Amino acid sequence: MALAQLRSNEFLAVMAHELRNPLAPVRNAVEILNLASLADPRLQRASDIIGRQVKHISRLVDDLMDASCLSHGKLTLQKARCDLASIVRDAAADYRATLEAAGQRLFVHGCDDPIWTVADATRVAQILANLLSNAARFQAEPGVVVVQAEALETGAVSITVCDTGLGIGADLLDRVFDPFVQGQQDDARFSGGLGLGLTLARGLAELHGGKLTAQSPGPGRGATFNLHLPGSGPSGCPDL
Repeated sequence: MALAQLRSNEFLAVMAHELRNPLAPVRNAVEILNLASLADPRLQRASDIIGRQVKHISRLVDDLMDASCLSHGKLTLQKARCDLASIVRDAAADYRATLEAAGQRLFVHGCDDPIWTVADATRVAQILANLLSNAARFQAEPGVVVVQAEALETGAVSITVCDTGLGIGADLLDRVFDPFVQGQQDDARFSGGLGLGLTLARGLAELHGGKLTAQSPGPGRGATFNLHLPGSGPSGCPDL
């Protein structure tokens, strides 16, 4: 079993690497098309479609690469003093249009004042992006997504993402963070994905010494994900 898992991880790493190489020139070609003056609206629409799909494929490849690095213990963090509230605000701004397109209203709480901690800001943003992307994919239109950030009395920090989407059945809740596990989506809602987003989010949380948990009352009743990261003490002034 261990040998099979090792070979599977190696295959994913090689596949991700080989897919990433041809994506670079395609991405460059799209940028050139965007800079050019495309008088024919059909060409502009075609360029937009290619751009969106390249972005989607690039994210899938990045997920594969990160999953491989995590499984091999090769993914390292670049920790520094950072403002968790700012990370949440930026992620919400990046995903607001995606959520609105999926019929979701997004609300952000607890981010008016800085929430200082020591973490890899890029990876924390990646965790939050995966949670927001998951909320958009498994929505029950119309819906609501609420993101709450807070500094706990223990000095730890917390981000909660709560949605009113499709929810998670009891049979899936224990496996929701396993690789390639996905909830059911009907044809109208299906938006692809490899089922690695939550796996990566949990792995990155644990790499920080924290944890990511999921709760849901059941199918059709939404889901709540809580990211808990260790802090530096109640003072909020981490030592670097």
